Amino acid sequence: MKRNEKDSEFDKMLKENMGIILSICATFTGRKTDKMKDLYQDIVCRLWEGWGKFRNDSKVSTWVYRVALNTAISHKRHTAAAPAFVRIDDTLLEQIAEPPPNEFVDQLYRLIERLDEKDKAIIYLYLDNLSIQAISETLELSPNTVKHEIHRIKIKLKEMNDHENNR
Repeated sequence: MKRNEKDSEFDKMLKENMGIILSICATFTGRKTDKMKDLYQDIVCRLWEGWGKFRNDSKVSTWVYRVALNTAISHKRHTAAAPAFVRIDDTLLEQIAEPPPNEFVDQLYRLIERLDEKDKAIIYLYLDNLSIQAISETLELSPNTVKHEIHRIKIKLKEMNDHENNR
C-alpha cells in the first residue's frame, strides 16, 4: 500500500471511529479539555503506529476500542511524549468536555471517575451499548467475567451513590 493510500485509509478510519476516541478521552480525563487533547494525541499516535499491523482479526471499531482503552489506562500511569500531532477541532472537545445537562448523568460520570481504570473501561463500554461479546473481545476477557464485572460495578456505583446521598 502506498503512503498516500495508507494516510487516506487511516484518515477515513479515524473519522469513522472519532466518537469512540472522544468518548474514551472524556471518560478517562474527567472531561478536562487540556487532558483530553493530550490523551487524544496519544491515542491517535498509537492507532497510527498499529495501523499497518492491523490484520482485520476483529472489527476495526473493536481494535480502536482496545487501543484507545489501553492507551488511556497507560496514559494515566505516565504521560509519554507524542511523536506526532494530529489536528482536532477544538469545538468538538469543548462540546464533549461540557458537563452533561442531566443531573443524573452528571452524577453517574462523577461516580465513574472514582472507579479504577479496569472498572471504568468495562462500564464505559457497557454504557456505550456494546454487547457482552464485544466488550469481552475488546478487553480480552471471557463473556462470563464481563457479566460478573458489570454486575459488581453496578452494585459498587449504587453503594457509592447511596453513601454520597446519605452524607
